[in-house]
Amino acid sequence: MKNRKYIDMQAADLFQEISFPLKVFMYDYDSPSNDWHRHNGFYELVIVCSGTAKNELPGETELVAPGTIFMMPPGALHRYTAIRHFRHYNVLFSEELLNTGNLNLARQLASSPLWRFAGRQCSPFVPVSESALSKTVLMLETIRSEMSIRSPGWREAAFAEFIRVMIYLIRISKLPDSESGQYSFQIGRAIRLMEEKVSQELTLKSIAESVNMSESSFRHRFLAVTGMSPIRYLIRLRLKKALLLLTSPTSISSIALLSGFADQNYFSRQFKKQFGITPHEFQKKYAAQQLSVNELLTGLMDIDTLICR
Repeated sequence: MKNRKYIDMQAADLFQEISFPLKVFMYDYDSPSNDWHRHNGFYELVIVCSGTAKNELPGETELVAPGTIFMMPPGALHRYTAIRHFRHYNVLFSEELLNTGNLNLARQLASSPLWRFAGRQCSPFVPVSESALSKTVLMLETIRSEMSIRSPGWREAAFAEFIRVMIYLIRISKLPDSESGQYSFQIGRAIRLMEEKVSQELTLKSIAESVNMSESSFRHRFLAVTGMSPIRYLIRLRLKKALLLLTSPTSISSIALLSGFADQNYFSRQFKKQFGITPHEFQKKYAAQQLSVNELLTGLMDIDTLICR
């Protein structure tokens, strides 16, 4: 890259101290950006746990989201920008580690999207579930522990755990066949946020930002995964909570606020639109045992079954 200064990271310097072609780092930081740097002679596997950043490559920039894994090949030039509470693991290793003994991990990796560079300096971003992310982190911490304590046989133990990590990621890493599958992890996180903060003020913008997506992209992906808009889903969540609260003698105005509706009239309109009766009418019929909560709840589709959570 012309007129752009960068740090040239060499495998020989990186692994010289321990005479072993593997290192695992955990980073957690905030920064406007870090330095441009090039990987010479080694791969970088990135596992993103939390926070956000943009992975900037020559000519392109991609948003890095939690629950994402990707690979940078030897010779890759990149840096992170717009770094916010960015916690991630970097697994740095040389190609010789993939072909040790009778193993041929490179051939196994060939079937994984983590190995699809196609002339690019980064593999596709592959989303993984929270449970898979947690399991991967545990294995990486085992490697870090072995390489830190350096008990007898630590290289063999670290290598064995590295093999476990790579085989596990080969098995779970796949690019979804559909748009809805690709974004289900992020949409699932957004839904959990709505459920946890259903009574609080939430906007399309704030929810989209919580999962590192633009408003338009989030609206489009949410609709693709769930079949309804995010605001409509949030309203249905609030109506469900309101319905349960209406079984108590609490005032309609208080129930509206407790359910996340700042405007009582708007709450009443949405309630009648969904259930066919007003909140006041439901309270009266429920008190007279003429109508049950379950009769109305059947009209609220449970989207949990549509989301890989």
